[in-house]
Amino acid sequence: MSEFAWCRPLLRILGVLLVGLSLPTVITYSAQLVQTTWEYKSMGWMFGGDRIVWFLLYCLGAYVQLAIGVYLIVNGRGVLRWVLRGVDSCCERCGYELAGTIGDKCPECGLTRDRGSPGDSPTA
Repeated sequence: MSEFAWCRPLLRILGVLLVGLSLPTVITYSAQLVQTTWEYKSMGWMFGGDRIVWFLLYCLGAYVQLAIGVYLIVNGRGVLRWVLRGVDSCCERCGYELAGTIGDKCPECGLTRDRGSPGDSPTA
């Protein structure tokens, strides 16, 4: 195992934190949006259309935070590659040091590594 193997769990923990902090706000904003839309639908859209647009822009931050958190939990490979961009001699899946290995597979987990150009990440 490499000293960089902790990066993936840390990114997932960060994703859980982002989701946990944004979820109550997103639920509240979504309920308010449904209520506001329902009220303005009965009055006619010309009375509340601008307010709904501004409300959506106001809510955008919480929804973006939720989306980033879910991305970090589910995948997060792009962020992991960006964080470890200077460390291209480690396996992406397990963090095994690949500097002196022969072949295209990680000896620890079996992930195939693309050695096409420097800085490329391993591929499955």
